[in-house]
Order: sequence, then C-alpha cells, then structure tokens
Amino acid sequence: MTAPSAAPLTGRRVLWIAIGFFGLVFVVNAVFVLFAQATWPGLSTPDAYRRGLAYNATLAQAEAQVALGWRATLGYDVHSAPRALTAHVYTRDGQPIPGLHVAVLLRRPGSTDDRMFALGETKPGAYTAPVALAAGRWLAVAEARDSSGTAKFRTEYELTVAP
Repeated sequence: MTAPSAAPLTGRRVLWIAIGFFGLVFVVNAVFVLFAQATWPGLSTPDAYRRGLAYNATLAQAEAQVALGWRATLGYDVHSAPRALTAHVYTRDGQPIPGLHVAVLLRRPGSTDDRMFALGETKPGAYTAPVALAAGRWLAVAEARDSSGTAKFRTEYELTVAP
C-alpha cells in the first residue's frame, strides 16, 4: 500500500503562497506603523549630534541644579485678561528668588508652532508674561538665569489648555 501523494506544486499554488506571504508582511508592517504613530510625541531634537557630544556638560549642569535645591512652578491662567503664563521660583526653604531672567519655550507636539517668551518679574520670585495659547497640549521648557546670564535652573512642564 502506498501513501497518498501530496497535491502537485503548480504555478497557481506558488502564486497564492507568495501573495499570502507578502500580504502577511504588509499587515504586520501596517500594525507597526500604526503603533509608532500613536506613541510618537511629535518632538524631534535639532542638532542631536552636537547635543550628544555635550552630554557630560548637561549632566554637570543638572548636578549643579540639584545642589542648588531650587523649585519652580509654571501655570497658565486662562481667567486673566490678557491670559498669562506665570512661573514661581523658590529656594529649598520655600523663599522666593528675585532678580532672575526667566524664559519659557513652549512647544506643541506634532507642530512647528514653537514660541519663546521672556517673563518679567511682577513680585519677588514671580515671573509673568501675557501669552495667548491655542487649546491643546503644550510642552514648556523654563529656564532661569542670574544677572550675569548664567543658566541656574531649567525645568520642563506639560500644560493642557482647555478649549
């Protein structure tokens, strides 16, 4: 008794095997693209190579900032007229720090709508600038410099502006 033979391998069968294989590859790639687009925040770093070379300096600056013990808060007031972006900078003991030059870079994920604002001191340790922001998510990078222009403190916040 002989075993039943498998169906012969014809050109049509090879065609369907190839179409099935490449169809599966296409579906898997489409899933990966959808996951990548859903998780990418939309930000990119200009001049990443040079920033990478200066990474040790960035670490040293972060250690100096931790040693200072400064804290900051950043908020966006939609109820004031005009709307205002406000930063408060405090010492480790909660005392306000006057006389700083505070600047805030506002970045919108997935957009090139980046904006830089210089905040003026309204009272000791409180820095404000009139800012009109569109509704949505904004990433804010605040930097405080002393009177000599040396960067002393840098922090990042996420702001959500309701419509």
